[in-house]
Amino acid sequence: MRADTKQKALHVAEVIDSWRVVPRLFFASYFGFWCWITMTLILWYIHLPSAERTLEASGFGGAIFTAATGFLKTIYDTYSKTSRDWNAQPMQTVTTVAASTTTTGSTP
Repeated sequence: MRADTKQKALHVAEVIDSWRVVPRLFFASYFGFWCWITMTLILWYIHLPSAERTLEASGFGGAIFTAATGFLKTIYDTYSKTSRDWNAQPMQTVTTVAASTTTTGSTP
C-alpha cells in the first residue's frame, strides 16, 4: 500500500471514528425497530375484539413495550457514555529506564 493511500485510509477511518458512524446507524436502526414494534402493538390491541381485551392481553403488550423501551435506553446510555472527549490532552508517552547493580561477594 502506498503511503498516500494509507494516509487517505487512515483519514477516512478517523472521520468514521470521530463521527461515530456505526453506533449512530445501530442506534437509528434500533429506534426504527422500536417505532415499528410500538405501532404493531397499538394496531394489534386496537384490532382485538372487545371480549379479548383482557388484563393478560394488556399486560403482554405492556411487557413487550417496556422491554423494547428499556433496551432503547440501554443502547442510548452506551452510545452517550462512549463519546470522545474533545477537550482531552493528547496522550504522552513516558519512558522509564531502570538500572541495577549486583555485588559478587567481594569486600573492599
